Amino acid sequence: FMRAPKDPYLSRVWEFHGLVGHPRGMNGPRVLDQDRARLRVAMLREEVTELEEALREENLVATADALADTQYVLAGTVIECGMHRNFQDIFKEVHKSNLSKGPRPREEAERLVADLTERGTRCTASRAGQGWVVTHAEGEKKGKVIKGPRFHPPELEPLLRLD
Repeated sequence: FMRAPKDPYLSRVWEFHGLVGHPRGMNGPRVLDQDRARLRVAMLREEVTELEEALREENLVATADALADTQYVLAGTVIECGMHRNFQDIFKEVHKSNLSKGPRPREEAERLVADLTERGTRCTASRAGQGWVVTHAEGEKKGKVIKGPRFHPPELEPLLRLD
């Protein structure tokens, strides 16, 4: 875990962490202690708040800066958590899980909408690529894809072992 990550974003932030003396998760995957966790979350929150403001103001330069800063702080958190050596595999597994959310046949999407509507969740089905996706229809989650019966969570535990 001493070697720099292969990912270009992570390798650049790895270099910065070494330069300024930030932790680099040398012993493999771990959960941060509470002080470091609070700091990392506060830094992420600050960058996401800047992104929210930039988007609200429709400021392209500030949006780009906030996106890059968010990526930078997130990469630093990956490094501090010691997941830098296999984060690409972790990301691939989460991506595979996200792909299981949709598209689906129209009939399946309509059944999911009916079921969720009956339980009080406002949602809608719409055509996407080779099939249909179901998304939230209101509030802050409007447009977010909803997990359906085909969804499977990512299998991350094997990727976090130190073997």
